[in-house]
Amino acid sequence: QPSSSNSEIYLLGKGLNSSLECNFDSNPPPMFVVWTHNGVLLPKAETARLALYNISDKDSGLYSCQAFNLVGSSRPFEMHVAVATPPRFSPSPPPAIFANVESNVEVTCDGYGDPSPIQYWLRNKTKVESSVLRINSVSHADHGIYECVLSSPVATLATQMILYVQNTYPQTVSDITASCGSENGHLQLHWKPGYDGGSEQYFNVFHRADGEEVWHSTRGTHFSSASIRDLQPFTLYHLKVESNNIHGAINSSAVAFTACSQLKAPSNLRMNTANSLEWDKVEGATAYRVQYRSSESANFSDMLDTASTSVSLNYATPNTAPWMDVRVSSLRPPSVISQPSHPLRFHLTSLLFLPNFDMYLNCDEYVGYVLITLGLV
Repeated sequence: QPSSSNSEIYLLGKGLNSSLECNFDSNPPPMFVVWTHNGVLLPKAETARLALYNISDKDSGLYSCQAFNLVGSSRPFEMHVAVATPPRFSPSPPPAIFANVESNVEVTCDGYGDPSPIQYWLRNKTKVESSVLRINSVSHADHGIYECVLSSPVATLATQMILYVQNTYPQTVSDITASCGSENGHLQLHWKPGYDGGSEQYFNVFHRADGEEVWHSTRGTHFSSASIRDLQPFTLYHLKVESNNIHGAINSSAVAFTACSQLKAPSNLRMNTANSLEWDKVEGATAYRVQYRSSESANFSDMLDTASTSVSLNYATPNTAPWMDVRVSSLRPPSVISQPSHPLRFHLTSLLFLPNFDMYLNCDEYVGYVLITLGLV
């Protein structure tokens, strides 16, 4: 049977494209749909959607749709289509206007259609209940995008106009982004300049570490980018961009970025006299990930994460191979991880690690690894 969501009346705009929808509730689903227009079969229409292009008066009238499935057919569903004139601007507002601060602005949003459209302005998605946009004593805050809207039951038409306010301080920058420079503690900042207020503008960048109160500034620039160097590695910084001209200055909202820093892989992996694997501390690392493998063709598997720079082999995964490669990566949660260290290969005289046993060790260079032979005393 026809779905309750189907519309019985359509008002379509002349010269536009549109479609009629005819859905059905059935089991099994419809195999095809038969459409008629004013009693005449539409042979190319076989789905629940009938597309109409460049609509004209001849498309008005009575449409009927009927669905067929393996069980049978539905009752015909009828819909009435009327064709009307969609809204048109007369004329369209200018795409941009320039106004001096403290001047007056008046722009009309005008148009026609059948039926006659409602005419109004939008500013920051707020409706101005008038077809005439009037601004007395324009201020810095009046700068921006205004939208002229024509709305009727046939269609809604909108066009944008930008009001540029001159002889005032600049508008704020937007779209601030940061990328890593060529070294640790180096941020390359980019932004989209706001309107300059009709006068040449330049920018200052201010930054402070999270938890600090004092803002530090860079040298002024006329470009839409700046480099900030000598930042503390792995530290969160708050940044803002100040826009200046001869009339004054304005700051952007503060944004936060972490100083670009690269964790180094742990180095000098070795066995100590306590029968533990240890390595040198890595600057900026707050934890380490130990991984192992027992086959040249196998991927490394996680053994454990630790905040220490050593790990007891008593915690190693039981191993049945005669050797095991171990490597370590530096971590700084939640997301920073270094490349892994060069692996150490342990050649075992025991088939698995047992808790609380003593070992002797002998270190030699071997095929790019440090060879450590372990055995029971």
